[in-house]
Amino acid sequence: MAAQLVVTQHIDAYFSYVNPVSWHGFLHRGDTYAQLSAGSIPRLLLLAICAVTSTFVSTAESAAIQAEQWIRETKHSIMDSLDVPQLSTLSATLLVIQFDEAKSRRASVWTILGMAVRQAYALQLNIESSDQNLSWAEREGRRRLMWACYCLDKFVGGGILDVMNVSESSLKIQLPCQDRNFALQIPVVTPTLSIATERYFTGDTVTHGSLGLSAHYFLLIYVRARVLRFRRNLGAYHLAPWDSLSEFELCLLAIQTWRTTLPPDLTFEPANIHEHNERSELSAFLAIHMWAIQSACDMAHVAMPGFVELPSPTSLANAPESWITSTRETCVEKASELGDLFVTVLREVPHFISGDIGVGTCAYQSIRIQIEYVLMASRMPEEERQRRREAAVVRIDATLRIVRSMHGLFECVDSMYTSVAELLWRHGYASDIPAVADQFPGPPPSAPRKVPKTKRWVPNLPASLKRAESNVRDDIGEQPEAGSVDGETQWPEDQPENAEWNFLTHGFQTTEEQSFLSLYTFANFDG
Repeated sequence: MAAQLVVTQHIDAYFSYVNPVSWHGFLHRGDTYAQLSAGSIPRLLLLAICAVTSTFVSTAESAAIQAEQWIRETKHSIMDSLDVPQLSTLSATLLVIQFDEAKSRRASVWTILGMAVRQAYALQLNIESSDQNLSWAEREGRRRLMWACYCLDKFVGGGILDVMNVSESSLKIQLPCQDRNFALQIPVVTPTLSIATERYFTGDTVTHGSLGLSAHYFLLIYVRARVLRFRRNLGAYHLAPWDSLSEFELCLLAIQTWRTTLPPDLTFEPANIHEHNERSELSAFLAIHMWAIQSACDMAHVAMPGFVELPSPTSLANAPESWITSTRETCVEKASELGDLFVTVLREVPHFISGDIGVGTCAYQSIRIQIEYVLMASRMPEEERQRRREAAVVRIDATLRIVRSMHGLFECVDSMYTSVAELLWRHGYASDIPAVADQFPGPPPSAPRKVPKTKRWVPNLPASLKRAESNVRDDIGEQPEAGSVDGETQWPEDQPENAEWNFLTHGFQTTEEQSFLSLYTFANFDG
Protein backbone atom coordinates (compact mmCIF):
# COMPACT_ATOMS: atom_id res chain seq x y z
CA MET A 1 0.00 0.00 0.00
CA ALA A 2 2.83 2.42 0.88
CA ALA A 3 4.59 1.70 -2.42
CA GLN A 4 1.36 2.29 -4.33
CA LEU A 5 0.93 5.63 -2.57
CA VAL A 6 4.47 6.70 -3.50
CA VAL A 7 3.90 5.77 -7.15
CA THR A 8 0.60 7.66 -7.23
CA GLN A 9 2.26 10.75 -5.74
CA HIS A 10 4.89 10.74 -8.48
CA ILE A 11 2.39 10.21 -11.29
CA ASP A 12 0.23 13.04 -9.87
CA ALA A 13 3.34 15.23 -9.85
CA TYR A 14 4.14 14.24 -13.43
CA PHE A 15 0.81 15.37 -14.80
CA SER A 16 0.83 18.53 -12.67
CA TYR A 17 4.39 19.76 -13.23
CA VAL A 18 6.11 17.87 -16.07
CA ASN A 19 3.51 16.83 -18.61
CA PRO A 20 2.21 20.38 -19.32
CA VAL A 21 5.68 21.78 -20.04
CA SER A 22 7.30 22.31 -23.47
CA TRP A 23 7.84 19.06 -25.39
CA HIS A 24 6.18 16.80 -22.85
CA GLY A 25 2.52 15.87 -23.13
CA PHE A 26 2.88 12.56 -24.96
CA LEU A 27 1.41 10.45 -22.14
CA HIS A 28 -2.37 10.23 -22.01
CA ARG A 29 -3.52 11.01 -18.50
CA GLY A 30 -6.58 8.75 -18.48
CA ASP A 31 -4.79 5.79 -20.01
CA THR A 32 -1.85 6.18 -17.63
CA TYR A 33 -4.05 6.13 -14.53
CA ALA A 34 -6.01 3.20 -15.94
CA GLN A 35 -2.75 1.29 -16.43
CA LEU A 36 -1.67 2.24 -12.92
CA SER A 37 -4.90 0.84 -11.51
CA ALA A 38 -4.45 -2.36 -13.50
CA GLY A 39 -0.76 -2.61 -12.63
CA SER A 40 0.20 -2.68 -16.31
CA ILE A 41 2.52 0.33 -16.65
CA PRO A 42 5.89 -0.99 -17.93
CA ARG A 43 8.40 -0.88 -15.11
CA LEU A 44 11.03 1.13 -17.00
CA LEU A 45 8.47 3.86 -17.78
CA LEU A 46 7.24 3.91 -14.20
CA LEU A 47 10.80 4.26 -12.90
CA ALA A 48 11.48 7.11 -15.36
CA ILE A 49 8.33 8.96 -14.28
CA CYS A 50 9.25 8.61 -10.62
CA ALA A 51 12.82 9.79 -11.28
CA VAL A 52 11.92 12.99 -13.18
CA THR A 53 9.28 13.97 -10.60
CA SER A 54 11.35 13.22 -7.50
CA THR A 55 12.35 16.86 -6.92
CA PHE A 56 8.69 17.91 -7.08
CA VAL A 57 7.69 15.30 -4.50
CA SER A 58 10.54 15.63 -1.99
CA THR A 59 13.66 17.74 -1.54
CA ALA A 60 15.25 15.28 0.90
CA GLU A 61 18.71 13.98 0.07
CA SER A 62 17.42 10.43 0.30
CA ALA A 63 14.89 11.21 -2.44
CA ALA A 64 17.67 12.44 -4.73
CA ILE A 65 19.67 9.27 -4.09
CA GLN A 66 16.61 7.15 -4.82
CA ALA A 67 15.99 9.06 -8.07
CA GLU A 68 19.54 8.31 -9.22
CA GLN A 69 18.96 4.62 -8.55
CA TRP A 70 15.70 4.72 -10.51
CA ILE A 71 17.31 6.44 -13.49
CA ARG A 72 20.22 3.98 -13.53
CA GLU A 73 17.83 1.05 -13.59
CA THR A 74 15.81 2.75 -16.32
CA LYS A 75 18.90 3.18 -18.46
CA HIS A 76 19.83 -0.49 -18.07
CA SER A 77 16.27 -1.52 -18.97
CA ILE A 78 16.32 0.70 -22.06
CA MET A 79 19.53 -0.91 -23.28
CA ASP A 80 18.03 -4.36 -22.73
CA SER A 81 14.92 -3.37 -24.74
CA LEU A 82 16.51 -1.91 -27.86
CA ASP A 83 16.11 -5.07 -29.94
CA VAL A 84 12.33 -4.56 -30.02
CA PRO A 85 11.42 -0.83 -30.22
CA GLN A 86 8.36 0.02 -28.14
CA LEU A 87 6.49 3.23 -27.36
CA SER A 88 7.02 2.71 -23.63
CA THR A 89 10.78 2.39 -24.14
CA LEU A 90 10.90 5.58 -26.19
CA SER A 91 8.78 7.42 -23.60
CA ALA A 92 11.16 6.32 -20.84
CA THR A 93 14.17 7.34 -22.97
CA LEU A 94 12.81 10.86 -23.38
CA LEU A 95 12.26 11.14 -19.62
CA VAL A 96 15.84 9.98 -19.02
CA ILE A 97 16.94 12.85 -21.26
CA GLN A 98 14.85 15.24 -19.16
CA PHE A 99 16.50 13.93 -15.99
CA ASP A 100 20.05 14.17 -17.32
CA GLU A 101 19.37 17.58 -18.82
CA ALA A 102 18.31 18.87 -15.41
CA LYS A 103 21.58 17.51 -14.00
CA SER A 104 23.67 19.22 -16.72
CA ARG A 105 24.82 15.86 -18.08
CA ARG A 106 25.12 17.17 -21.60
CA ALA A 107 27.21 14.34 -23.02
CA SER A 108 24.61 11.85 -21.82
CA VAL A 109 21.79 13.91 -23.31
CA TRP A 110 23.67 14.13 -26.59
CA THR A 111 24.14 10.36 -26.81
CA ILE A 112 20.78 9.18 -25.52
CA LEU A 113 18.88 11.58 -27.77
CA GLY A 114 20.40 9.87 -30.80
CA MET A 115 19.02 6.58 -29.50
CA ALA A 116 15.59 8.14 -28.95
CA VAL A 117 15.40 9.52 -32.48
CA ARG A 118 16.36 6.17 -33.99
CA GLN A 119 13.72 4.46 -31.88
CA ALA A 120 11.14 6.94 -33.17
CA TYR A 121 12.03 6.28 -36.79
CA ALA A 122 12.13 2.52 -36.18
CA LEU A 123 8.56 2.82 -34.87
CA GLN A 124 7.69 4.95 -37.94
CA LEU A 125 6.31 7.71 -35.75
CA ASN A 126 7.15 10.24 -38.46
CA ILE A 127 4.27 8.98 -40.61
CA GLU A 128 0.61 8.45 -39.83
CA SER A 129 -0.03 4.87 -38.75
CA SER A 130 -2.07 2.57 -41.00
CA ASP A 131 -2.97 0.30 -38.07
CA GLN A 132 -6.76 0.36 -37.93
CA ASN A 133 -6.74 -1.12 -34.43
CA LEU A 134 -5.26 2.02 -32.90
CA SER A 135 -7.60 4.42 -31.15
CA TRP A 136 -7.48 8.09 -32.06
CA ALA A 137 -5.79 8.91 -28.72
CA GLU A 138 -3.11 6.27 -29.44
CA ARG A 139 -2.44 7.86 -32.82
CA GLU A 140 -2.16 11.28 -31.21
CA GLY A 141 0.20 9.91 -28.57
CA ARG A 142 2.46 8.55 -31.33
CA ARG A 143 2.53 11.97 -33.00
CA ARG A 144 3.38 13.70 -29.75
CA LEU A 145 6.30 11.36 -29.13
CA MET A 146 7.71 12.22 -32.56
CA TRP A 147 7.27 15.93 -31.96
CA ALA A 148 9.07 15.60 -28.63
CA CYS A 149 12.01 13.99 -30.44
CA TYR A 150 11.95 16.77 -33.04
CA CYS A 151 11.99 19.49 -30.39
CA LEU A 152 14.86 17.98 -28.42
CA ASP A 153 16.82 17.39 -31.61
CA LYS A 154 16.57 21.07 -32.52
CA PHE A 155 17.50 22.28 -29.04
CA VAL A 156 20.50 20.01 -28.64
CA GLY A 157 21.64 20.47 -32.25
CA GLY A 158 21.87 24.22 -31.74
CA GLY A 159 21.75 25.01 -35.45
CA ILE A 160 24.55 22.61 -36.44
CA LEU A 161 23.14 20.70 -39.40
CA ASP A 162 25.66 17.87 -39.22
CA VAL A 163 24.57 16.78 -35.75
CA MET A 164 20.78 17.05 -36.05
CA ASN A 165 18.91 13.84 -36.82
CA VAL A 166 15.29 14.85 -37.52
CA SER A 167 14.63 16.54 -40.84
CA GLU A 168 11.41 18.50 -41.28
CA SER A 169 10.81 16.86 -44.65
CA SER A 170 10.52 13.44 -42.99
CA LEU A 171 7.64 14.52 -40.74
CA LYS A 172 4.44 13.47 -42.51
CA ILE A 173 2.25 13.72 -39.42
CA GLN A 174 -0.23 16.21 -38.04
CA LEU A 175 0.79 18.73 -35.43
CA PRO A 176 -0.49 18.03 -31.90
CA CYS A 177 -4.12 18.91 -31.27
CA GLN A 178 -5.45 20.83 -28.31
CA ASP A 179 -4.94 19.04 -25.00
CA ARG A 180 -8.69 18.88 -24.39
CA ASN A 181 -9.17 16.85 -27.58
CA PHE A 182 -6.36 14.52 -26.58
CA ALA A 183 -7.61 14.08 -23.02
CA LEU A 184 -11.23 13.44 -24.03
CA GLN A 185 -10.28 11.54 -27.21
CA ILE A 186 -12.15 13.92 -29.50
CA PRO A 187 -10.81 13.44 -33.05
CA VAL A 188 -9.69 16.54 -34.91
CA VAL A 189 -7.57 17.22 -38.00
CA THR A 190 -4.60 19.55 -37.65
CA PRO A 191 -2.19 20.74 -40.36
CA THR A 192 1.28 19.34 -40.93
CA LEU A 193 4.39 21.33 -40.10
CA SER A 194 5.01 22.32 -43.72
CA ILE A 195 1.47 23.62 -44.22
CA ALA A 196 1.36 25.48 -40.89
CA THR A 197 4.76 27.17 -41.27
CA GLU A 198 4.58 28.08 -44.96
CA ARG A 199 2.54 31.17 -44.13
CA TYR A 200 5.11 32.43 -41.60
CA PHE A 201 7.59 33.39 -44.29
CA THR A 202 5.02 35.19 -46.41
CA GLY A 203 3.28 37.12 -43.64
CA ASP A 204 0.01 35.24 -44.19
CA THR A 205 -2.22 35.77 -41.15
CA VAL A 206 -4.51 32.76 -41.65
CA THR A 207 -4.83 30.88 -38.35
CA HIS A 208 -5.45 27.23 -37.55
CA GLY A 209 -7.99 26.98 -34.74
CA SER A 210 -7.43 23.27 -34.12
CA LEU A 211 -3.89 23.82 -32.83
CA GLY A 212 -3.24 23.92 -29.12
CA LEU A 213 -0.49 25.26 -26.89
CA SER A 214 1.99 22.46 -27.63
CA ALA A 215 1.52 22.79 -31.41
CA HIS A 216 2.29 26.51 -31.32
CA TYR A 217 5.36 25.66 -29.24
CA PHE A 218 6.63 23.20 -31.87
CA LEU A 219 5.93 25.69 -34.67
CA LEU A 220 8.06 28.23 -32.83
CA ILE A 221 10.81 25.65 -32.35
CA TYR A 222 10.87 25.19 -36.14
CA VAL A 223 11.36 28.93 -36.62
CA ARG A 224 13.94 29.04 -33.84
CA ALA A 225 15.86 26.19 -35.49
CA ARG A 226 16.16 28.34 -38.62
CA VAL A 227 17.33 31.26 -36.48
CA LEU A 228 20.09 29.17 -34.89
CA ARG A 229 21.05 27.66 -38.24
CA PHE A 230 21.41 31.17 -39.64
CA ARG A 231 23.59 32.27 -36.72
CA ARG A 232 25.82 29.24 -37.06
CA ASN A 233 26.24 29.60 -40.82
CA LEU A 234 26.02 33.35 -41.36
CA GLY A 235 28.54 33.43 -44.18
CA ALA A 236 26.92 30.57 -46.10
CA TYR A 237 23.80 32.49 -47.15
CA HIS A 238 23.67 34.08 -50.59
CA LEU A 239 21.92 37.26 -49.47
CA ALA A 240 23.42 39.52 -46.81
CA PRO A 241 21.35 39.90 -43.60
CA TRP A 242 20.49 43.51 -44.43
CA ASP A 243 18.92 42.49 -47.75
CA SER A 244 15.11 42.69 -47.57
CA LEU A 245 14.76 39.10 -48.88
CA SER A 246 17.49 37.56 -46.71
CA GLU A 247 17.05 34.70 -44.28
CA PHE A 248 17.58 37.25 -41.50
CA GLU A 249 14.53 39.23 -42.57
CA LEU A 250 12.47 36.10 -43.29
CA CYS A 251 13.08 34.73 -39.80
CA LEU A 252 12.12 38.02 -38.18
CA LEU A 253 8.95 38.04 -40.31
CA ALA A 254 8.20 34.45 -39.27
CA ILE A 255 8.54 35.28 -35.57
CA GLN A 256 6.29 38.29 -35.94
CA THR A 257 3.68 36.33 -37.94
CA TRP A 258 3.75 33.55 -35.36
CA ARG A 259 2.97 36.06 -32.62
CA THR A 260 0.23 37.93 -34.48
CA THR A 261 -1.59 34.74 -35.49
CA LEU A 262 -1.85 33.25 -32.01
CA PRO A 263 -5.45 32.50 -30.99
CA PRO A 264 -6.96 34.88 -28.37
CA ASP A 265 -6.48 32.40 -25.52
CA LEU A 266 -2.72 32.28 -26.15
CA THR A 267 -1.96 36.00 -26.38
CA PHE A 268 0.13 37.37 -23.53
CA GLU A 269 -2.47 39.13 -21.40
CA PRO A 270 -3.14 39.10 -17.63
CA ALA A 271 -6.43 37.20 -18.02
CA ASN A 272 -4.69 34.45 -19.98
CA ILE A 273 -1.88 34.28 -17.44
CA HIS A 274 -4.40 33.50 -14.69
CA GLU A 275 -6.38 31.09 -16.86
CA HIS A 276 -3.33 29.02 -17.79
CA ASN A 277 -2.11 29.13 -14.20
CA GLU A 278 -5.39 27.56 -13.08
CA ARG A 279 -4.87 24.80 -15.66
CA SER A 280 -1.28 24.16 -14.51
CA GLU A 281 -0.16 25.39 -17.93
CA LEU A 282 1.52 28.66 -16.99
CA SER A 283 5.04 27.27 -17.52
CA ALA A 284 4.10 26.18 -21.05
CA PHE A 285 2.26 29.44 -21.73
CA LEU A 286 5.25 31.48 -20.58
CA ALA A 287 7.59 29.30 -22.64
CA ILE A 288 6.04 30.08 -26.02
CA HIS A 289 6.26 33.83 -25.44
CA MET A 290 9.69 33.57 -23.83
CA TRP A 291 11.18 31.67 -26.77
CA ALA A 292 9.53 33.96 -29.31
CA ILE A 293 11.24 36.97 -27.75
CA GLN A 294 14.50 35.06 -27.25
CA SER A 295 14.52 33.96 -30.89
CA ALA A 296 14.14 37.56 -32.09
CA CYS A 297 16.86 38.59 -29.65
CA ASP A 298 19.13 35.81 -30.92
CA MET A 299 18.57 36.93 -34.49
CA ALA A 300 19.57 40.50 -33.69
CA HIS A 301 22.41 39.22 -31.51
CA VAL A 302 24.55 38.52 -34.60
CA ALA A 303 25.46 42.21 -34.69
CA MET A 304 26.61 42.40 -31.07
CA PRO A 305 30.39 42.61 -30.64
CA GLY A 306 32.55 40.06 -28.93
CA PHE A 307 30.20 37.33 -27.68
CA VAL A 308 32.16 34.12 -28.20
CA GLU A 309 29.24 31.95 -29.33
CA LEU A 310 28.53 34.20 -32.32
CA PRO A 311 30.01 34.01 -35.84
CA SER A 312 33.24 35.80 -36.66
CA PRO A 313 32.83 39.59 -37.02
CA THR A 314 34.29 39.29 -40.52
CA SER A 315 30.93 37.85 -41.59
CA LEU A 316 29.53 41.36 -41.26
CA ALA A 317 32.50 43.18 -42.74
CA ASN A 318 30.37 45.00 -45.33
CA ALA A 319 27.37 45.67 -43.13
CA PRO A 320 25.97 49.23 -43.29
CA GLU A 321 26.57 51.07 -40.04
CA SER A 322 22.88 51.95 -39.86
CA TRP A 323 21.97 48.24 -39.99
CA ILE A 324 24.52 47.37 -37.30
CA THR A 325 23.21 50.12 -35.03
CA SER A 326 19.50 49.35 -35.49
CA THR A 327 20.06 45.60 -35.10
CA ARG A 328 21.95 46.11 -31.85
CA GLU A 329 19.18 48.35 -30.58
CA THR A 330 16.68 45.62 -31.44
CA CYS A 331 18.76 43.08 -29.52
CA VAL A 332 18.75 45.25 -26.38
CA GLU A 333 15.02 45.93 -26.77
CA LYS A 334 14.25 42.21 -26.98
CA ALA A 335 16.47 41.42 -23.99
CA SER A 336 14.56 44.05 -22.03
CA GLU A 337 11.22 42.77 -23.32
CA LEU A 338 12.07 39.33 -22.01
CA GLY A 339 12.67 40.85 -18.57
CA ASP A 340 9.34 42.67 -18.79
CA LEU A 341 7.70 39.31 -19.52
CA PHE A 342 8.96 37.94 -16.20
CA VAL A 343 7.92 41.13 -14.39
CA THR A 344 4.36 40.76 -15.67
CA VAL A 345 4.12 37.08 -14.72
CA LEU A 346 5.28 37.74 -11.15
CA ARG A 347 2.95 40.70 -10.82
CA GLU A 348 -0.02 38.50 -11.71
CA VAL A 349 1.15 35.28 -10.01
CA PRO A 350 3.67 36.28 -7.28
CA HIS A 351 4.46 32.73 -6.19
CA PHE A 352 4.87 31.27 -9.68
CA ILE A 353 7.45 28.49 -10.02
CA SER A 354 8.41 27.50 -13.56
CA GLY A 355 8.94 23.88 -14.48
CA ASP A 356 10.73 24.74 -17.72
CA ILE A 357 14.52 24.39 -17.82
CA GLY A 358 14.61 26.83 -20.74
CA VAL A 359 13.96 29.72 -18.35
CA GLY A 360 17.60 29.49 -17.31
CA THR A 361 18.92 29.94 -20.85
CA CYS A 362 16.67 32.87 -21.66
CA ALA A 363 17.28 34.56 -18.32
CA TYR A 364 21.05 34.40 -18.71
CA GLN A 365 21.02 35.76 -22.25
CA SER A 366 18.67 38.59 -21.33
CA ILE A 367 20.59 39.65 -18.24
CA ARG A 368 24.07 39.71 -19.72
CA ILE A 369 22.89 41.94 -22.57
CA GLN A 370 21.17 44.30 -20.13
CA ILE A 371 24.30 44.48 -17.98
CA GLU A 372 26.47 45.55 -20.90
CA TYR A 373 24.11 47.85 -22.76
CA VAL A 374 21.72 49.21 -20.12
CA LEU A 375 23.33 49.18 -16.69
CA MET A 376 26.73 50.24 -18.05
CA ALA A 377 25.39 52.87 -20.46
CA SER A 378 26.53 56.36 -19.56
CA ARG A 379 26.60 58.64 -22.63
CA MET A 380 23.07 59.97 -22.28
CA PRO A 381 21.25 62.55 -20.17
CA GLU A 382 21.49 61.68 -16.48
CA GLU A 383 17.72 61.52 -16.02
CA GLU A 384 17.28 59.12 -18.93
CA ARG A 385 20.20 56.99 -17.83
CA GLN A 386 18.79 56.70 -14.32
CA ARG A 387 15.34 55.80 -15.64
CA ARG A 388 16.74 53.03 -17.82
CA ARG A 389 18.89 51.63 -15.05
CA GLU A 390 16.03 51.56 -12.58
CA ALA A 391 13.86 49.74 -15.12
CA ALA A 392 16.66 47.27 -15.83
CA VAL A 393 17.11 46.56 -12.12
CA VAL A 394 13.40 45.73 -11.83
CA ARG A 395 13.57 43.43 -14.85
CA ILE A 396 16.72 41.63 -13.74
CA ASP A 397 15.38 41.19 -10.22
CA ALA A 398 12.11 39.67 -11.48
CA THR A 399 14.00 37.39 -13.85
CA LEU A 400 16.27 36.12 -11.10
CA ARG A 401 13.40 35.68 -8.67
CA ILE A 402 11.77 33.29 -11.12
CA VAL A 403 15.08 31.50 -11.60
CA ARG A 404 15.72 31.32 -7.85
CA SER A 405 12.23 29.89 -7.25
CA MET A 406 13.35 26.87 -9.30
CA HIS A 407 16.13 26.12 -6.82
CA GLY A 408 16.44 22.42 -6.15
CA LEU A 409 14.38 21.42 -9.18
CA PHE A 410 17.09 21.71 -11.83
CA GLU A 411 20.80 21.78 -11.04
CA CYS A 412 21.59 23.41 -14.39
CA VAL A 413 19.35 26.38 -13.54
CA ASP A 414 20.96 26.71 -10.10
CA SER A 415 24.34 26.93 -11.84
CA MET A 416 23.06 29.65 -14.16
CA TYR A 417 21.74 31.65 -11.20
CA THR A 418 25.14 31.55 -9.50
CA SER A 419 26.88 32.55 -12.73
CA VAL A 420 24.61 35.58 -13.18
CA ALA A 421 25.13 36.59 -9.55
CA GLU A 422 28.87 36.45 -10.17
CA LEU A 423 28.53 38.67 -13.24
CA LEU A 424 26.51 41.21 -11.31
CA TRP A 425 29.00 41.25 -8.45
CA ARG A 426 31.89 41.65 -10.87
CA HIS A 427 30.29 44.71 -12.43
CA GLY A 428 29.18 46.21 -9.13
CA TYR A 429 25.41 45.89 -9.53
CA ALA A 430 24.62 42.91 -7.27
CA SER A 431 23.72 45.05 -4.26
CA ASP A 432 21.03 46.78 -6.36
CA ILE A 433 19.32 43.46 -7.22
CA PRO A 434 17.39 42.08 -4.21
CA ALA A 435 17.21 38.59 -5.74
CA VAL A 436 21.03 38.50 -5.66
CA ALA A 437 21.83 40.62 -2.59
CA ASP A 438 19.49 38.55 -0.39
CA GLN A 439 21.12 35.30 -1.44
CA PHE A 440 24.71 36.47 -1.89
CA PRO A 441 25.63 39.39 0.41
CA GLY A 442 29.11 38.90 -1.02
CA PRO A 443 30.48 37.41 -4.25
CA PRO A 444 29.27 33.82 -4.77
CA PRO A 445 31.76 31.11 -3.83
CA SER A 446 32.36 29.98 -7.39
CA ALA A 447 35.83 29.92 -8.85
CA PRO A 448 36.95 33.55 -9.34
CA ARG A 449 38.19 34.70 -12.73
CA LYS A 450 40.91 37.25 -13.15
CA VAL A 451 39.46 40.21 -14.96
CA PRO A 452 41.58 43.08 -16.33
CA LYS A 453 40.90 46.23 -14.32
CA THR A 454 42.56 48.88 -16.47
CA LYS A 455 42.76 47.35 -19.92
CA ARG A 456 40.28 45.64 -22.18
CA TRP A 457 41.57 43.37 -24.88
CA VAL A 458 39.49 43.00 -28.01
CA PRO A 459 40.07 41.14 -31.27
CA ASN A 460 40.61 43.02 -34.53
CA LEU A 461 37.36 43.97 -36.23
CA PRO A 462 36.47 44.89 -39.83
CA ALA A 463 36.34 48.61 -40.52
CA SER A 464 32.53 48.87 -40.55
CA LEU A 465 32.27 47.03 -37.26
CA LYS A 466 35.03 49.13 -35.73
CA ARG A 467 33.02 52.26 -36.51
CA ALA A 468 29.83 50.73 -35.12
CA GLU A 469 31.79 49.45 -32.12
CA SER A 470 33.06 52.96 -31.52
CA ASN A 471 29.48 54.26 -31.55
CA VAL A 472 28.48 51.67 -28.96
CA ARG A 473 31.42 52.54 -26.73
CA ASP A 474 30.54 56.20 -27.02
CA ASP A 475 27.06 55.31 -25.78
CA ILE A 476 28.40 53.50 -22.72
CA GLY A 477 31.10 56.09 -22.10
CA GLU A 478 34.21 53.99 -22.74
CA GLN A 479 37.62 55.20 -23.76
CA PRO A 480 39.57 53.75 -26.71
CA GLU A 481 41.08 50.36 -26.05
CA ALA A 482 44.46 50.40 -24.39
CA GLY A 483 45.23 46.91 -25.65
CA SER A 484 45.41 47.76 -29.35
CA VAL A 485 48.58 49.12 -30.94
CA ASP A 486 48.55 50.25 -34.56
CA GLY A 487 45.45 48.21 -35.25
CA GLU A 488 47.01 44.98 -33.90
CA THR A 489 45.53 43.24 -30.91
CA GLN A 490 47.89 42.71 -27.97
CA TRP A 491 46.92 39.54 -26.12
CA PRO A 492 47.80 39.00 -22.46
CA GLU A 493 50.67 36.54 -22.08
CA ASP A 494 49.02 34.48 -19.33
CA GLN A 495 45.80 33.58 -21.15
CA PRO A 496 44.65 29.93 -20.82
CA GLU A 497 45.47 27.82 -23.85
CA ASN A 498 41.81 27.10 -24.68
CA ALA A 499 40.49 30.54 -23.77
CA GLU A 500 38.33 32.80 -25.89
CA TRP A 501 37.63 36.47 -25.48
CA ASN A 502 34.37 37.28 -23.70
CA PHE A 503 33.12 40.80 -24.36
CA LEU A 504 30.81 40.89 -21.37
CA THR A 505 33.25 39.80 -18.67
CA HIS A 506 36.16 41.80 -20.14
CA GLY A 507 38.49 38.84 -20.00
CA PHE A 508 39.32 35.44 -21.31
CA GLN A 509 37.20 32.45 -20.43
CA THR A 510 37.99 28.82 -21.04
CA THR A 511 35.57 26.64 -22.93
CA GLU A 512 34.64 24.98 -19.64
CA GLU A 513 33.71 28.36 -18.16
CA GLN A 514 31.62 29.09 -21.23
CA SER A 515 29.64 25.86 -20.93
CA PHE A 516 26.72 27.49 -19.12
CA LEU A 517 26.04 29.90 -22.00
CA SER A 518 23.33 27.56 -23.22
CA LEU A 519 21.64 24.88 -21.19
CA TYR A 520 20.43 23.11 -24.29
CA THR A 521 23.19 23.44 -26.88
CA PHE A 522 26.87 22.67 -27.01
CA ALA A 523 27.72 26.34 -27.51
CA ASN A 524 31.41 25.60 -28.04
CA PHE A 525 31.00 22.52 -30.23
CA ASP A 526 33.20 22.94 -33.26
CA GLY A 527 30.71 21.96 -35.98
